[in-house]
Amino acid sequence: MQNAELRIEPFTLADISEASWLTMAAWSGELVASRQTKQLLYEGMVRYYYRNENYSYKISDGEGMQAFLLAGLPGNAAGGSTWWGQAINCLSPQEQELVQGYHAYLAYNGQRMEAFAGADDLLLHLFISRRPGCGQGLLTQVEQAAGQRQKKGLLLWTDETCNYAYYRKNGFQQLDKFPNSCSGALGKLQTLIYRKNI
Repeated sequence: MQNAELRIEPFTLADISEASWLTMAAWSGELVASRQTKQLLYEGMVRYYYRNENYSYKISDGEGMQAFLLAGLPGNAAGGSTWWGQAINCLSPQEQELVQGYHAYLAYNGQRMEAFAGADDLLLHLFISRRPGCGQGLLTQVEQAAGQRQKKGLLLWTDETCNYAYYRKNGFQQLDKFPNSCSGALGKLQTLIYRKNI
């Protein structure tokens, strides 16, 4: 990274709230829902994907978190399911259905990705950057951490709402492409699974 103010640090539980706001800023336009529902949904997403502290990182500067990448090993349990189940009790039945559909969408894509993973692979779960260059810094950091622990590859899934050409540019190869319509609110999204050998 070029800016000396930027710091790569481990992502911790204390970072969930700030990461949730970053996630909501990135994707809040994809759903029609109340602000409260979106806040719960995106905090739930961050909690769901925070599975392994050894492979999860953030980049911060004097203005706060600029990017984060949550990664884990095959078989690491999804986080936040209990939190999500309790948090949505305050929502209307329609909003609860929206959140549950979104959760089903994430779970289905994750299962499809994990089917390609070997025991020596690392799964990239949630990756958001709002500042140019931070994404590359996080990918490099995670790849180094994986290599130091003798991991053989990085896997991730993405969909058509994201810039998936970014992954091809960074050495990832497409393994699969499929439609996912688990969430009625999102409609049918083409989803792609990528792998990079390390």
